[in-house]
Amino acid sequence: MQKMITWIKAHNKAIVGFLVAGVTMYLQLKDHGLTQDEWWEIIFSAIAGGGIVFAVPNITQKKTPDDSNKV
Repeated sequence: MQKMITWIKAHNKAIVGFLVAGVTMYLQLKDHGLTQDEWWEIIFSAIAGGGIVFAVPNITQKKTPDDSNKV
């Protein structure tokens, strides 16, 4: 269970990108029901949205010196 939580924490940005892309595409296409082709569009856009975000590395913040050590 701890491994799964650690994995989710490390990839939460990609998971959100996957969900946002899929839900956005679904909301745009749901007007009169969905065809099989539209479902494929939703699936591929979700995978692309999550994959693009997953491919971008996280930028770590530079550590700043502790100001409390200054005189």
